[in-house]
Formats: sequence, C-alpha cells, structure tokens
Amino acid sequence: MFERSYYGGVSNAGAIGVCFLVAIIAGILLYFLFLTPRNEKKFTGFMGWLYDFLAFKKLLVEAILKIIYLISACFVTLFGIVSLFDSFVLGIAIIVLWNLMLRISYEFLLVLIIICKNTSEINKKISGKDTSEADMFVSQVEIPKSVVEQFTAKTSPTTTAETRSVL
Repeated sequence: MFERSYYGGVSNAGAIGVCFLVAIIAGILLYFLFLTPRNEKKFTGFMGWLYDFLAFKKLLVEAILKIIYLISACFVTLFGIVSLFDSFVLGIAIIVLWNLMLRISYEFLLVLIIICKNTSEINKKISGKDTSEADMFVSQVEIPKSVVEQFTAKTSPTTTAETRSVL
C-alpha cells in the first residue's frame, strides 16, 4: 500500500495523508460527541478533567511558564556565578540584570493569561451562570421616578417626540 523509501521505512507522503485524514475525522467526532455544551457538567473524575482540558476551561500554559521561568532563572543565576570568576562586574550584571529582564518578560506573559482568565470569569458572571455579584451592582442602580413615569405612560404623539429628543 505504501512505498518503501531509500532507508527502508514507509514513504512519509502516504502516511502523513492517512494520519491527517484520520485526525480530521477523530477531531470532528470528539467535538460533536464529547465537547457539546450539554455535556459541560456531565463528566466527573478523569473524564471531567479531560473535558475541561479539551474545552480549554483550564490553561496549562500558566504552569508551564512558571516552570520555564524557574529553570531559566536558575540557569541565569548559575551562569552569573560562573561569570563572577572571569569578571566580577560582568557576573554581577548577569545575575542582576538578566534575572530582572527575565522576570519582567515572564510577568508580561502571565499578565496576558490573567487578563484572559479574568475576562472569561466576567463573561460567565454576566451571561447568567453566576450572577450573584452582577445582581449586586444592578440592585444598587436607582432609576428616577420621572424616567419611570415617562416610559410607563401611554404613548401619545407629544410624549413620543419628547422621548426622541431626550434620547
């Protein structure tokens, strides 16, 4: 079915095509059978975690960035300590400045992730899934009686023109 390559393996073109076709079919089936909104609270345990993972409810990039930052900070610090033996000023500059630049760059990346998380939480609260805090703000708004009377009164040609001029 597949051609053999010069090195004795299967030709990549045919294998890539078959894998791509199977991946498209599997992705479509997973989406329509597993990731529908009606299944949101249906799964528990590992299947619940898998649903959240595939639906991007939880972001892994935050934990990965923290680990990469710690590894990078350790490397920069160790490199700075080794550089101290060659040039004291260069070693101190590497330890202080590179760690500072590294920290600032990772904080910018994490701020983007935090903005994304906060935006999705606000969206959930506004859309009605968790309206406890949203109702608190709405209940504090007071509408003047004149506005209520104006919109509850029967509409006549004069009130409609007045309403249009106010709006």
